[in-house]
Amino acid sequence: MKHRALSILLALTFLLSVFMFCTTAFAATGAQDGVSAELTTDKAEYAAGESMNVTLVVKNGNTRVNNIRTELVIPAGVTLTTGALVSDGVDLAPNAEASYQYGLTVDVPEVPTTTTPPTTQAPTTVPPTTQDDGLVEYKITVLYPDGTPAAKVTVQLCLDDLCQMPVKTDENGVAIYRMPEMDGYKVKLTKKLDGYVHEDYIYYEAGAREITIQLVAENAA
Repeated sequence: MKHRALSILLALTFLLSVFMFCTTAFAATGAQDGVSAELTTDKAEYAAGESMNVTLVVKNGNTRVNNIRTELVIPAGVTLTTGALVSDGVDLAPNAEASYQYGLTVDVPEVPTTTTPPTTQAPTTVPPTTQDDGLVEYKITVLYPDGTPAAKVTVQLCLDDLCQMPVKTDENGVAIYRMPEMDGYKVKLTKKLDGYVHEDYIYYEAGAREITIQLVAENAA
């Protein structure tokens, strides 16, 4: 039986930009001494001023661990409204779990004020600013073997070992992620569809922003 304190530190990661009006949230996971932790948000994107619901689930392994403490690290631009960043110690029996809820709000960026030039000088023309959060759309299309759209299929976009929040395809079989532009993204279906087979991961070609997953019937594989 383990009696020493165990502390798990998780960082909730965001992409922030000076002119942005939405925030993209990433799930986070951590593990230490057989205890794992998973941090998830209720949506993939949030507008400025919008509330976020965050859930942290701590799962124990095969050995009892006492006094497990967790600490949530949030970046600038996000304010904690409910919950405690550092939890009290909790004892977990083998294979038991504990859940924590947090409420956060995405801060509204301040809009810089403009000053009127002196009357002795000609007015200065300031070009209008455009919203540019530095993100691009990555499109995922899932089709049945006959080419018809596969709606409500849960997909997940990943880069290396980091995967985004799962989303479901719409009635056109399409799901879209807004992400920084880079190569190496891959897509997976979160669970096997009955009667169909597919690869574990499907990779975007270099420079591509669209990918199509054609399901294959099991009897045809």
